[in-house]
Amino acid sequence: MPNIKNDNIISERKRPIWQTVLAVVSFSIMFLFLGLTVYGLYKYDGKDAFRAFVSAFNCALFMLVLGLRFSVITSVWFDLKDRRYKKEHKVGPLRVGKWQQLPEIEYVSVFKQSVILPGEDDGHVFNVNVWYGRNQHFTIYTKAEGKPAYDMALYIASRLKIDMLDATDPFNKIWISPHVVTETRGLPPVNINNRGLR
Repeated sequence: MPNIKNDNIISERKRPIWQTVLAVVSFSIMFLFLGLTVYGLYKYDGKDAFRAFVSAFNCALFMLVLGLRFSVITSVWFDLKDRRYKKEHKVGPLRVGKWQQLPEIEYVSVFKQSVILPGEDDGHVFNVNVWYGRNQHFTIYTKAEGKPAYDMALYIASRLKIDMLDATDPFNKIWISPHVVTETRGLPPVNINNRGLR
């Protein structure tokens, strides 16, 4: 389950080890090419110096983009108390993102999505989406197990006082209205709503 502190939900996706290794190698090669840009300016004269600078700088820029591709971690922060959210992009200690007001949330859904996993026939994950506007949504949580995703959707629905759509079975979707009062575990008891599908 994502980190939940004082009604702040932090949903952060982790990078696999192999991507982290590729990012470190890319950044290392980038610094090597940056060194070559300076070396080329002192080693050569005139047009040769300019060509060496441009070539090494282009390679450094390419390695920077490649390193960022494999190292940027995107986190979504939800402040349920103040009804705001922040999409944060992080590379190491550097973080970029700003708080924005949450739009009028219609409902929360949890559904099962098929994924292709190496060596397995039928992999799947469970996604929790917050829906707003005209069919717009945030995916705030993805988990291979259904219960943590279901619990997260229930928690958000109860705190925002909105409905939840259980779409884990695409042929039997269920609308749920959580009570406002929460149990000691922080998860609300549920009341199945017989409104049918929207």
